[in-house]
Amino acid sequence: MVTNEHLVFASLIRNQDFFSKVLPYISVDYFESPVHKFLFKAIKFYADKYDKQPNTFVLSNVLTSPNSKLSDNERVEGAEFLQDIASFDLPVDTDCLIEEAQNY
Repeated sequence: MVTNEHLVFASLIRNQDFFSKVLPYISVDYFESPVHKFLFKAIKFYADKYDKQPNTFVLSNVLTSPNSKLSDNERVEGAEFLQDIASFDLPVDTDCLIEEAQNY
């Protein structure tokens, strides 16, 4: 099942236009799951440091890093989540994606 979290994260790492327009307005407080909070912080850190969006490979490496302070179960959950968001089709219309993100 595709959730709003799936849509937001997939759009952040797979849609440059969405990433540029929306990332500055998203807060870690929007997410409840520790894994989603961790992944969002990783995306934000990467964007601030390299001025570009990370891909799933980068996020997978951060997720499995010994410094991640995530439990083994959270790492598995994060890996499955990244796999999910890499595999579904995103709407092409960025305005539609932004509207959905605002509803979240």
